[in-house]
Amino acid sequence: MTTSNQRWAAVAFFLAGLAAAGQPVPGPGSGSSPAAPTNQVPAQGVITNQGQTVPTTGTNELETPSIPAQSGVLPSMSDMTGPTAPGSGVIGSPLMGTKSFGGPSFFGGANGPSAPGLLRWGPVDVHPFAQYAFLSESGIGSQPGQHNGTTANTISEGLAINLGKHWSLNYGASSAFYSGSGYADTTSQFASLSGSVPYKDWQFFLSETYSESSQPLLETGTQTTQEGYGSALVVSRQLGSKLSLNVGANQSYRSSSQFNDVDTWSGSLGLNYQLTSQLRAGLSFNGGYDSISQSDNGGTVGVSQDANIEFEEIQGVVLYHPGQKLTLSLSGGAEEQEFVGVNTPAFLTPVFSASASYVLFQPTVIFITAARSVAPSYFANEDSVSTVVSAGIQQRLARKLSLSLSGGYQDESFTTIGPGPIPKYYFGNPRPPAQTEVRSDSSPMVQATLSYAFDQHLSASAFWSFSQNTSSQANFSYSSTQAGFQLNYRY
Repeated sequence: MTTSNQRWAAVAFFLAGLAAAGQPVPGPGSGSSPAAPTNQVPAQGVITNQGQTVPTTGTNELETPSIPAQSGVLPSMSDMTGPTAPGSGVIGSPLMGTKSFGGPSFFGGANGPSAPGLLRWGPVDVHPFAQYAFLSESGIGSQPGQHNGTTANTISEGLAINLGKHWSLNYGASSAFYSGSGYADTTSQFASLSGSVPYKDWQFFLSETYSESSQPLLETGTQTTQEGYGSALVVSRQLGSKLSLNVGANQSYRSSSQFNDVDTWSGSLGLNYQLTSQLRAGLSFNGGYDSISQSDNGGTVGVSQDANIEFEEIQGVVLYHPGQKLTLSLSGGAEEQEFVGVNTPAFLTPVFSASASYVLFQPTVIFITAARSVAPSYFANEDSVSTVVSAGIQQRLARKLSLSLSGGYQDESFTTIGPGPIPKYYFGNPRPPAQTEVRSDSSPMVQATLSYAFDQHLSASAFWSFSQNTSSQANFSYSSTQAGFQLNYRY
């Protein structure tokens, strides 16, 4: 769990953001155009669906999923994610884990209200939302090696609040009731505050995110109760007509009573150059520190229980937005991680992120995303490397009816620090730890979602999905068929 100082620091940061939200911001005459409110940590160099571009941030931040969540791709992804390859906003390895249960995200549906809200007080615009969801699942159990399945009924409610033109505040809570043996009924919460303050040639972006949940995770193979929060501050400045500078500071925290607690501090520096009106390129440098505290049952025999991690990363970024039909984003580079206080070689791995969407016809959108990232595992003294590829199509069948078909593949490997192999007839001191892959998972999935909008406030959707996790540790393998429906209301 967090220390008292960490909790009070997070509260102070959150209250400071609320205070800033109430302050007037310069208008167009100040030398910087106002930014639209955002409900997520700004992703690095992302050209959003609205054609806006938000600046660079560092890795290991918490953010709301972008393309995959909105498109129904890989619905198992958590609402809060961790290390995200800069350049596209495509999610990488989830900080809060990969959900085993699918279905469209509730909290993601709260983002982006544009029409006037139910209640308005000056610049404050309040949008309440609610949801009922039913899920039937077969093949996943509450513990590794179990395959008993369950049904789940989930009731969710919350508020999305616009605080003027630049800030937004979200809060949601949900209660889940399970029928399967071994599952515990749970209550989850999610809150976020985000916005921007323009000042002359500067733009300041701030985001605070909090999550509390309990759900089955692919990484742990069990229903996992966890808490997480994240803070991000990004400063952007134009250095001329084509060159811009972005500096970011991020902190994220994940706490679980059963597994590792991870507290990450990171910083970033990015330069972007506008080659043409449609093409931009950049270079980003990121680095930070993972402070890891381990639970009693998370240790690895013969290895220090305080193996924190230092990491550095460099990536190149290309953003291409030639018109209204095509949006393309690509970044790639490498990240190096070193276990602190352990005599073991550094862990170097390629990281990348890519996304593309194309409006084939007015009612038809094709998309593809891919990402590779590295993050501390839930288990002691382990790194996990995750590669995610997904693609799909969204088709409007009628004015109120739409269909989404998607498929994806996730490959995740777990590398631990363990005692090195001892040659035959070896005498002397124990050999230093070596990095050994102890588990490898591969998870293909497909999903179909049919959505119907009764009016601008009320909508319904039904989905079917199939996923299969094949693991080198057999207890983490499963084959799951899931089906369910949702009723959504947002004013």
